[in-house]
Amino acid sequence: MNPSEANLNLRYITNSSGDTTDVIVPIKLWEKLVHTLETESGLQWIDEHESCQQILADLQESLQQALTEQTYPIEQLWTENNK
Repeated sequence: MNPSEANLNLRYITNSSGDTTDVIVPIKLWEKLVHTLETESGLQWIDEHESCQQILADLQESLQQALTEQTYPIEQLWTENNK
């Protein structure tokens, strides 16, 4: 979605004086925006706000997969992440 298409889907809310106070963003566009944001640490927003329990669970799962030789070629990982 290019910027002009995104702008067509936005809805603006104004107060009684006619000043724009809020913007309603369609959920699909919002999700795309959230996934593209980076924090000061350089991590994406979703990674910055992931719980420690989830990070630990993901790490444990990855280690278990490595121990059982359930590994993937790096090329496959890159193509899956770029979809």
